[in-house]
Amino acid sequence: MPQIYAILDPHLADNYCKGDGLDVFFQTLKPVIEKRFGIEGADDIAITVVSAVRTVGEANVQIEIRYTAGTDEYKKGRPFDPSLKTQEDLIEDIHQSYLSYRRQRPASQALKISVWCKPYYNSAFKTFE
Repeated sequence: MPQIYAILDPHLADNYCKGDGLDVFFQTLKPVIEKRFGIEGADDIAITVVSAVRTVGEANVQIEIRYTAGTDEYKKGRPFDPSLKTQEDLIEDIHQSYLSYRRQRPASQALKISVWCKPYYNSAFKTFE
């Protein structure tokens, strides 16, 4: 299950959900990730957003795309293991999505963002009710 894990600069948390806040932007990333990873329709992307207590030398918004890799998670007969090129393309897709988000909201604050794809190998993941 891919997870959008975002770490916000401490000063952004108060405005996160107001109006067309960053919550809207993170929701727009779900289909972008599904398409790039070839898992359209899987409805298998989670979003976690946390506020940092303090950052030094970091972007205002740090985006990590976390996912388990190396197993046939989607039952396609091959391991789910996006290539480095696919990861780089996804990073650029996310950058373009952010630029589009900014164009639609010219009054909103310009933010420095960073994006990091983080595959987890030899790891297991399950959700329990």
